[in-house]
Amino acid sequence: MLIPIKPAEDGVRDWCAIELQGTLDNRSDDSFADLALGSFKVKGSTASLVIGSHRLEGKKVSLSKPLAVTAKEGDAYLVVGLIKCKYVFQSRPTSQKMEVIL
Repeated sequence: MLIPIKPAEDGVRDWCAIELQGTLDNRSDDSFADLALGSFKVKGSTASLVIGSHRLEGKKVSLSKPLAVTAKEGDAYLVVGLIKCKYVFQSRPTSQKMEVIL
């Protein structure tokens, strides 16, 4: 059985993934889907991610084989994006100092 795969009508976008080591725990009953996890900033090929009082430093890495992001439409799949790179955060988080200005 052939499964048709075609580009989306509005084109295929370039995407980038975020890879974290470890787990993220949610202490409430809410889903992660509607939560803002933190602040993500990119400067050149490095990135920083601040979640609560924890700061992670990462770097941009190109994937050797791109990954296709698809959406099902009837019996076919539409390619809506290609993941060609990822930001890797391998180090342990450092504590973010909170500055209070009076």
